[in-house]
Formats: sequence, C-alpha cells, structure tokens
Amino acid sequence: AALDKAMDAVNQSVHAKQEEDRKAAQEQAQREAEAQAAAQAAERAQQAYTAPQQSYAPAYTAPATPQYTAPQQTTPQYTAPQQAAPAAPATPVAPSTGGNSGGGPISGGHGCNEGSCAGVPDLGVIPR
Repeated sequence: AALDKAMDAVNQSVHAKQEEDRKAAQEQAQREAEAQAAAQAAERAQQAYTAPQQSYAPAYTAPATPQYTAPQQTTPQYTAPQQAAPAAPATPVAPSTGGNSGGGPISGGHGCNEGSCAGVPDLGVIPR
C-alpha cells in the first residue's frame, strides 16, 4: 500500500510536470505567432508607403504691357517773399572778463547731467 501510494504521487507529479510543460509550450507558440504577425504587418505597412511626389509649377506670368503712368507736370508757381519792416539792431553783449561767469557751458562738465545739481560736488575736468 505504501508503494502504491508513492507510485501514485510520482505519477501525479509527472503528469503535473507534463501539463505545465504543455501550457508553457502553448504560450511560447502563441507569443511567437503574435510576433510573426506583427512583423508581417510592419513589412506590409512599409511596402505600402510611398512618399508623396512633389512638383513645382510656377504661377506667375508677367503682364503684357507695363502699368506705369508718368505723373502729370505743372508749371511751378513762384511767389516772391514779402519784405517785412526792418528790425531794430541787436544790442551788443559785453565780452566776458575771463573765468567762468555762468554764461555758457562749463568746459569738461561737473558730473551732473540731469535735475538739480546743488548736492553734487564739482569734480573739475575729468580726463577721458
């Protein structure tokens, strides 16, 4: 009875192993068939594709006659300038006595370009 029991266990194990191997082989065959079908589909898609053909046909045609019209010329009308009454002579300005008396630009600048310069120190002439 112990021997029969052991033989049954071995037979069941062998049968389970055979069933497992059969299922694995079936799954492997299915994966291979799917891969082959995908490869064939890709090959058909590649063969079916053709690049679009491009052609160029110029659409511009030059006009038969020129469309330019010269401007119409007129005789210029000259008007003499009107003479105004003579103005009073300008008053002469006294010449500067030297130094910087505040009449005119400061030579070299003092470092202030905009706004109030009251708080900016005089830097003198800044060499370039």
